[in-house]
Amino acid sequence: MSRKRTRFGALALAGALLLGACASDDSSSTEGTDNGGTTPEVEESSSVIQAGWVNETDLETTQGGTLDVTLPAAPFGLDPTVASLGVTTGGAPLAALYDTLLRWDPLTNEYSGQLAESIESNEDFSQWTLKLRDDVVFSDGTPLDADAVEFSVERMRNGRGSAATYPEYIASYDKPDAQTVIFNMVEPLNNFDALLAGELGYMVSPTAVAADPDGFNTNPVGAGPFVVDSFNAQEALVVVRNENYSLGTPPLDSIRFVWNPEQGASVDKMVNGETDVAMLTSVPEEVRAIEEGFAAYSQLVAGSGMAINSAPDRAFPGDDPRVRQAISLALDRDAINARVNNDQGIMGDFYFPPSSPLYTEQPFSAFDADEARRLVEEVKAETGWDGSFELLTPVPTDYALSYQALLNNVGFDVTIDQVASFLELVERTNFTSNFDVSIHVITAYETNVYQSLARSLTSDSASNYSGYANPEFDAIVEELRTASVPDGQAEVLGRLGELWLDEQPFVLTGAQPFTTITTQQVGGLMPTVNGLLLFGEAFKV
Repeated sequence: MSRKRTRFGALALAGALLLGACASDDSSSTEGTDNGGTTPEVEESSSVIQAGWVNETDLETTQGGTLDVTLPAAPFGLDPTVASLGVTTGGAPLAALYDTLLRWDPLTNEYSGQLAESIESNEDFSQWTLKLRDDVVFSDGTPLDADAVEFSVERMRNGRGSAATYPEYIASYDKPDAQTVIFNMVEPLNNFDALLAGELGYMVSPTAVAADPDGFNTNPVGAGPFVVDSFNAQEALVVVRNENYSLGTPPLDSIRFVWNPEQGASVDKMVNGETDVAMLTSVPEEVRAIEEGFAAYSQLVAGSGMAINSAPDRAFPGDDPRVRQAISLALDRDAINARVNNDQGIMGDFYFPPSSPLYTEQPFSAFDADEARRLVEEVKAETGWDGSFELLTPVPTDYALSYQALLNNVGFDVTIDQVASFLELVERTNFTSNFDVSIHVITAYETNVYQSLARSLTSDSASNYSGYANPEFDAIVEELRTASVPDGQAEVLGRLGELWLDEQPFVLTGAQPFTTITTQQVGGLMPTVNGLLLFGEAFKV
């Protein structure tokens, strides 16, 4: 098994060369920076939405100004152990405040240093050695050294964020010097670098945490390109340039983050020149923005659909696989796509979409209304259950209404339970398991396929919000730890799909595009893992 190696290059220069080269049809161009690059080659699709950038800008970097960013929901807070780290909520502000240790390049599928210099694994991925640069400091001037890395990673343990389970992969740390951290894994793990390029790579100042642990959630200290100027959870977060940023002076003076659950209104703000960047999950609004000519960066997130509460001893019998199967079989994904997305969504019976190297011919779901109806009647007759359950949904309710009609058609009695925001849905689903069925996303990217499944659906995971438990399922997921990328992972996923058809631990309906749209006056945003964009080189002309 070959070992993985990444090296820190001249980041600003390399970023400028890459972005400039991909900005136009002239691939030899190296002047200026742009929004990120051309879309990787994928299978032809009729959808306007494609993975990567469309309508790229080709701009020369300018200095100064404020970037206005609109999110669908406010973050829970600014501490990585507390915040929701999704790209459309806390992910964007936290990337601005913390940056990451490593960066993933979606064009090359390679990792490079960001705040760190490099990372290297041994032959079997049981040990990873992180090399730090000797000039990186937090915004309070204290060093980002080996002790700070261990402190930050361990502090994530048992938090509320999506990285809360990741420290469990680490058995011990060796720190031979201030610029080196050796992570000794509990078991071999083939993508630990991906975790440090995402949420586990958010480093916090140990000095600042010790000085004000209670206030850190609203006034954090990281090593990213920006620091908090003001934060009002009801209104806005304003961040200003970090004068101690170790990767150079950020072009922007400040960024202002606001939130609006009505994504159509967010696109209207773009059209009217009231915001520079908007982050979207609504396919019709993403399509509208692209057709308006705005630059757009999309990552297709696998695992979109519905979470089913499978905990026993509930009035809703989600622990019965026949109920889970019936919910999945009732859904005509093509009809849903036509009704909700004007046929522009990426929906189907897959886990990863056909454009992904992790796509499998093995389906994960099927549509058969007659079989769904038979299963519902069978469970009703055996248990006395009346077929009723609540479907938890955020705004808008377009998917929920479509699901409701199809589910009621096979004998369910579905009531829509609407919450005001994504954050409230996450609170109800992920943190309190206060739901029957919830419109949800497993949030699987090609870089975190093992973690997304292990975290959400394996029996012993502290983050398993559905209560689903199956040792056979667990064993197949565990193989993803060391499977080769992508062929070995695709083979494992194919076998998982065979089991998924019978078990339906989560009802899959397609891939969810997470899309960041910008005006043609914005450049320098740098994509990395999990749909995140880094702001250290962002600018506005």
